[in-house]
Amino acid sequence: MAAVVGDEGPEADWVLPSEVEVLESIYLDELQVSKGNDRTMPWEICITLYPATAEDQDSQYVCFTLVLSVPTQYPNEVPKIDIRNPRGLSDEQIQK
Repeated sequence: MAAVVGDEGPEADWVLPSEVEVLESIYLDELQVSKGNDRTMPWEICITLYPATAEDQDSQYVCFTLVLSVPTQYPNEVPKIDIRNPRGLSDEQIQK
């Protein structure tokens, strides 16, 4: 369905829902999204990451959850990034 010029609401330039849809197609079970109320409340996107370790046995048990707190002004304001539940990483590695 083609968009009608001039019939675009304030949500027309909001890219977050389409970006989350792409992340959902990539991360499947590793992704959790807590959607805010449209653009009035922040969204929280959590992705549990496991490194590709191949034969490196020291890294096989490493994982963490990357948490993106996406502000309502996104993309004009950057998300806050946190690491939760780090396993197999030192504090120094987490700070990098």
